[in-house]
Amino acid sequence: MELSSKAELVSAALNRVVVHVPVSAFNDAKSMSKITASLLENIGHTGCHSGHIFDFRAIREFVVNPATLELKGLAEQIRDVSIGR
Repeated sequence: MELSSKAELVSAALNRVVVHVPVSAFNDAKSMSKITASLLENIGHTGCHSGHIFDFRAIREFVVNPATLELKGLAEQIRDVSIGR
């Protein structure tokens, strides 16, 4: 996509939506379909995503527990916080 003006560049930047997805969901078409439907609902465009750029990124980041030096996937950390663990 070639942008011809600063206004188009700013508009494209404002309409970019970055979505961090666990690898398990990233590699599953049904999960990605559900995530996309939820995303469309959240941005108020349940029928289409024209005018928006969805940037899906697989979460491949880890957190080190300083006490044990064990790795835990960042996606696991996010899930644990969201369900109150």
